[in-house]
Amino acid sequence: MYDWVPCHLILLTASTYLEHFERHGADFGASTPEEYEELADTFMYGELLSSTKECTRPRPSPRTICRYSAETEEYGVKREQGYLVTYFIPVPLVTHRFATNLEYYRHKCK
Repeated sequence: MYDWVPCHLILLTASTYLEHFERHGADFGASTPEEYEELADTFMYGELLSSTKECTRPRPSPRTICRYSAETEEYGVKREQGYLVTYFIPVPLVTHRFATNLEYYRHKCK
């Protein structure tokens, strides 16, 4: 079992933290910022499931690690130092210009 440890989701400010929750929390049915953060932590720091892909992007600096679940469509990014940058469910041709989220993930991993 994965023990949840808060990662302090967004690096910059409390307002950015709340903005991420307001934009993406409903994607996961999260009713509070803390619940959203716990889901993000579980996805990004929990076990890498067989349906989940992970890559390390050499740029921008600092390096970032992306995760994408083909099963749930979840997508997240954390910095190499461990700080979570974002967590959401992309919408093809709305959130990004690709026909699928897998294509979006692959593009981000170049």
